[in-house]
Amino acid sequence: MKFSFCGDKIALAAGYLDTVEVFDFDNVTGIVSNPITIPFNYHVYGIEFSGDEHLLYVSNYDPSIH
Repeated sequence: MKFSFCGDKIALAAGYLDTVEVFDFDNVTGIVSNPITIPFNYHVYGIEFSGDEHLLYVSNYDPSIH
């Protein structure tokens, strides 16, 4: 789970669910809202917001490849 640099977004890599979820975050009230679910074809395990917060980088892997 990662917060964006300005703290208004949270991203979650949901490993074996093969999804990434992105939420709005109110850093005054602590309210998490407006979920966006992004499905992947492989397991996800790492996330990071770009410095300008316009991109979300996601690491994934195919568990069938040894």
